[in-house]
Amino acid sequence: MDAKPSRKPICGVSRITLLLILALFILLLIITFFLLKSRKDDTVLVSVKRQDIVQRVTATGAVTLQTDAMVNIGAEVSGKLKKLYVDVGSTVKAGQLVAVMEVPEQLSLLRQARASVDASASRLKEAEALAQQAQRDGARTESLYRQGAVSRADAEAAATRYRTALAQVDAATAALQQAEAEYQRQSTNLAKARIYSPINGTVLTIDAQEGEIITAGFTTTTLLTVADLRRIQLDVPVDETDIARIRAGQSVEINVDAIKDRTFSGRVIKVSSGATLQQNVVSYNVVVAFNGHPQGLKPQMTATVNIDTGVVRDALVVPFEAVRSTNEGEVVYLPGSPGQPFVARLVQTGVSDEKVVQILSGLKYGQKVVLTSSRLDKQLEQEAGAGQ
Repeated sequence: MDAKPSRKPICGVSRITLLLILALFILLLIITFFLLKSRKDDTVLVSVKRQDIVQRVTATGAVTLQTDAMVNIGAEVSGKLKKLYVDVGSTVKAGQLVAVMEVPEQLSLLRQARASVDASASRLKEAEALAQQAQRDGARTESLYRQGAVSRADAEAAATRYRTALAQVDAATAALQQAEAEYQRQSTNLAKARIYSPINGTVLTIDAQEGEIITAGFTTTTLLTVADLRRIQLDVPVDETDIARIRAGQSVEINVDAIKDRTFSGRVIKVSSGATLQQNVVSYNVVVAFNGHPQGLKPQMTATVNIDTGVVRDALVVPFEAVRSTNEGEVVYLPGSPGQPFVARLVQTGVSDEKVVQILSGLKYGQKVVLTSSRLDKQLEQEAGAGQ
């Protein structure tokens, strides 16, 4: 049997060695690709452009009620709370009966006052009858005196009795008026046992329960609190550095933390002149009125406001991130010649908002400036290291 011929290496190199060389070559290509990719310039340039800049002051405040939009309804007379006709959350109208007090002592005082009126009226009638009789007696005595049938002293005595009777009528009249005034006062007090809401609104709190004894003193005891939740506003403390830019009439954008899906609008209606110092921060209260009648808002909800304080028309602007602060001032960086470092350019800035800043000098419309660049970051690091 003939022996099989042995396989000879190609050009002295085995097939396995060729495969290893090929794999190594592919690996080098992959590494080179990623190295070149990692060294790719990621510089982002933006153009200097023109646009309107809306200046805003941002602050956080709370929803509050207007000054006369909430009332504490109380009992002005002492007694037992007989009936409550509302509960927390109830809607009431002005003039609606909300509670009734049981006041037996007040009823007793009213009856006494009525009896005093009746007695005073009887005394007045009696005094008027006596005065009429004294008038007739005086007239008859005067006639007899003229006829010489009685003495002058008798005539004068009769006249005095008439004047005295008239004085008693006046006194009885005054007593009746006083009794009627007292009766009216006690009637008014008894009427206070029926308690009505003075405003339209919603019952916020109930501070007493049916059957509870209420004692009215120098201050009115609160039974319940009613508020008109449509008459709301915002109280916003504004930092002293911004307050000079705030004035009545400015428009306001309002975001309430509890209502994420809605943005409300309003206007500044009042800027306080008195400062508040809290944790060494000076602020001034700004009152903001809502436009329309927003629904779903409640007192003490937290809100963030953006107050429009002015507009700069057709301003030369760059993105806020393109401006950097240095020891020499504010600068932007311009792209240099290919392969050359970026060039710093001093600029004078003006107003800004959350996105752009106004350029007053140092740049022209349409120029390209660096927004972000890792190559610029490395250049700045090297410059900082060389300066140390």
